[in-house]
Amino acid sequence: MWDNNSKLVNIIASENLLLSKTLSGLVSQQDYLFKIRAQNIYGYGPFSNVVTIRTSDIPDTMSHVVSTA
Repeated sequence: MWDNNSKLVNIIASENLLLSKTLSGLVSQQDYLFKIRAQNIYGYGPFSNVVTIRTSDIPDTMSHVVSTA
């Protein structure tokens, strides 16, 4: 589950063994709240603690590199 402080909670169901998830449509420099829980043949486990993650900003364009030999 994740929340972008808009009081709108999104639930992402993922039934696989992957250890990562990519979310699209996030806004840069925005805080998002996440919590997860696992499921196995016995049902769901408890939710994790809530973690706040701030998305990064788009990096600036690099200036030219100058070197001397």
